[in-house]
Amino acid sequence: MTIGGKIRHLRTQAGMKQSEMASLLDVTVSYLSQIERGRNPGVAFVRRFSEHFAIPTGYFFLDPSEQWKGAKKDAETWKTIHRLMNELFSRRVQSVAKTRHT
Repeated sequence: MTIGGKIRHLRTQAGMKQSEMASLLDVTVSYLSQIERGRNPGVAFVRRFSEHFAIPTGYFFLDPSEQWKGAKKDAETWKTIHRLMNELFSRRVQSVAKTRHT
């Protein structure tokens, strides 16, 4: 999954509209949309997103399909870890978004 794909996944799992997330991150909806569709975000954006939602920056650069290519058992373990990270970070985004709107 691309960086933009992960951002879209976290946003949609948190039940947020692009406009809501863009506002929280102080970027335009157009810019966020471009990132979600594959534009490479700048390092500053990734850092801001990570800090805002308390998600490790490294999460965006991990690709379970590239990890552990040699061993199927390890690959399945890595995919499980990545799925759990997605769930955890989706909850964090949702929690921060709710806090900001109240």
